[in-house]
Amino acid sequence: MIAVARVIPGTTLFFAALLLASPPSPAQASSCDPGEVEAVDAKIAHYRESVCAQKVLQSTAELFESGLRAEARGDSRTLCNAAHSALMKLDFYRSREWRTEHRNIAEKIDASFNEKLARFETTTCPKKLALYRHLATQGNSWGMFRLAQSYLNGTGVPQDDGEALAWLQQAAGQGYIPAAVALGMMHSDGRAFAPDYPVAAKWFGQAAVEGDAEAQYQLGMLQRHGLGLGKNPQQAAAWLRKAATQGHTAAKIALSDLYRLGEVKKPFFGL
Repeated sequence: MIAVARVIPGTTLFFAALLLASPPSPAQASSCDPGEVEAVDAKIAHYRESVCAQKVLQSTAELFESGLRAEARGDSRTLCNAAHSALMKLDFYRSREWRTEHRNIAEKIDASFNEKLARFETTTCPKKLALYRHLATQGNSWGMFRLAQSYLNGTGVPQDDGEALAWLQQAAGQGYIPAAVALGMMHSDGRAFAPDYPVAAKWFGQAAVEGDAEAQYQLGMLQRHGLGLGKNPQQAAAWLRKAATQGHTAAKIALSDLYRLGEVKKPFFGL
């Protein structure tokens, strides 16, 4: 919008026009300092967030360790609060726009989160479910898998095979291999549902091609007995051999049975 100024009587000076500038792009302060002067430029804002992420790496390391020290004293409440807080703070920086421009720090955030998550699993904190649910609703496949396991076993929640199935499917859909194996088991062992071997073979196959030994063993057994797949001793032996070379004991036994019964010919070398 242009506003034309009038000439002020008695003077020779006047404004020819006043240009009203368009509003700037949304400004923002950094997430760790709301009182900071807001940055309009995205690069500056992203840099500030990367600095915040670095601060969080340090603060969460100290916070998490304080929780472990509390656990050593038998204080599970402080442990849970400290661990939950540290993991939530790290998780906040795992899906932010600044990460593209500051990948080195982003990778450190991810590594710290994953390391602390694994350690958290081994602690005595009795309130892990809240964290699983938070991560699951944020799209974290590990959280989905752990929440599914909670429903499957009735740990902290009423046992619910349907809920377990739904969360496992979401996790497996994101390529999380343990979830695919769990789905294969759910559809083959008959405990949660009537066996559906073609579906079981699908999920075991997804995990088997990624090198999961249990999935390779299960897929080999389905093919050996013609369950959900055409009976194929040679292909069964191939999958069992892959699992056996990874040290899977049951696969070694099944492979020996195939050789002993003459279903497949034992190779001169190797398994």
